[in-house]
Amino acid sequence: MENVASEAQKLYGVSRVLPSVITAQAIHESNWGKSGLATRANNLFGIKGIGNAGTVHMGTWEVLNGVDKTIKARFRA
Repeated sequence: MENVASEAQKLYGVSRVLPSVITAQAIHESNWGKSGLATRANNLFGIKGIGNAGTVHMGTWEVLNGVDKTIKARFRA
């Protein structure tokens, strides 16, 4: 979590998203960097898919066709 604010400041010039908003979203999504996804894959935003560092498979809550389900999904590492 220490690097989030400095990286968010760098991104501001490109994205025009306020660094405070990026930092707050990372805190919220990752429980201050303590979530399983944050600790296992350094993924602070819950980004699904395949990244340069690979993937991790984790359980996630989804709503499919109006039905709550827990599924295994690929998240970027």
